[in-house]
Amino acid sequence: MNDLRSNLEKERVLILGSMLLIAILAAVVPFALRIPALAKSFVAEAQSGDDALVSALIAGGGNPKSEINVGCITVWIECGYLYVRYSTRWCLTETHLHVATSLSGIPQKNGNPIPGQFDYKMKHNCVKTYKYRIPLVWSSGTILYIAAHAVVFNPCECRSETAWADGCDFPGRNWATYSIFTVH
Repeated sequence: MNDLRSNLEKERVLILGSMLLIAILAAVVPFALRIPALAKSFVAEAQSGDDALVSALIAGGGNPKSEINVGCITVWIECGYLYVRYSTRWCLTETHLHVATSLSGIPQKNGNPIPGQFDYKMKHNCVKTYKYRIPLVWSSGTILYIAAHAVVFNPCECRSETAWADGCDFPGRNWATYSIFTVH
């Protein structure tokens, strides 16, 4: 009789433990699935004594299910220059960058940016990082609108995608985004 009680008690503990594990997973899994979306958020960090803006570089966007975080864009000021660095675990094959003091200062048609008309652009032969160095012509407190676009290539999958630095949506119908950076 004692063996039967002991087995029933063990079974009850096992069932309760399983139910607790299921409850914990039910609470944690939805949060864990949101981690890539949370990683897209802006993060401010210090670099060379100035505030830097770090934004995820998102490829294949427009649909949260298809977007891929392939790297980041870092914006900072140092020694009289504005720097914008693209970094990716894929390959950069093209970068397009535009910096303006208003959203309307970025080349657009019907609210959709036109990367080919951006002030800074470069073709690359499968590089992991590229940095633009722009003379700092803006005074402290100036708000800059930065559109950072790239074409990235994944050599393992032989796959090419367009990518944007994560940020605010342009008013047009595509998934293009821009960042806001304040000159300090």
